[in-house]
Amino acid sequence: MKTPPPYKRHPWSEWFRKRTFTLVRGIDYGCMSHGMANAVRNAASSDRFRLSVSVRICEDPERIEVEVVGPSKPKEKKRCLKSGSKFPRNLPRGGK
Repeated sequence: MKTPPPYKRHPWSEWFRKRTFTLVRGIDYGCMSHGMANAVRNAASSDRFRLSVSVRICEDPERIEVEVVGPSKPKEKKRCLKSGSKFPRNLPRGGK
């Protein structure tokens, strides 16, 4: 059986609808807790959800507490480059 991709492996929509939730290793996830904490942060900040979360691994390392803080700040747009140029428009060339 093929393992589903991470965005389908966990019920992110269901979890992120709640203000706070606790995930338990062996029930909600099977990887190491720090890996799941990163997966929660990545899923929350993805274009699908655009949320800020606070993730805390409990004293019992088999549990992770997650608090949905709110919407994430919009990502800063990268500065445009002049077509054909390797440098931003308003920076001097040569680093001087």
